[in-house]
Amino acid sequence: MRDEELVEFAKEFREGILDGRKSNFMCAVISWPLCGLLNFHGVKCQTVEGDLGEMNHVWIELEDGRVLDPTADQFNELFSLNHPPVYLGERLAFHPPPNPS
Repeated sequence: MRDEELVEFAKEFREGILDGRKSNFMCAVISWPLCGLLNFHGVKCQTVEGDLGEMNHVWIELEDGRVLDPTADQFNELFSLNHPPVYLGERLAFHPPPNPS
């Protein structure tokens, strides 16, 4: 799946779940089933949960290490950012690396 198709797929999936609501606190609700569906369609990925101190955040990590975050826009108001609803790219400040075991 090309990057543009992946982002569009994630946007449509997200909108189906949110049904017009904001994405705030919906990261796990969207990321967990989306990751399963992407794997079903041949996109190898896994969900990652990061500790942001006051809260946790869940997103999808692709096989190549890039982040697919279907709720990146929930941080726009909190941190005065301007991220799209679905972010695809390198880790951002709210995508901390997993804690080593």
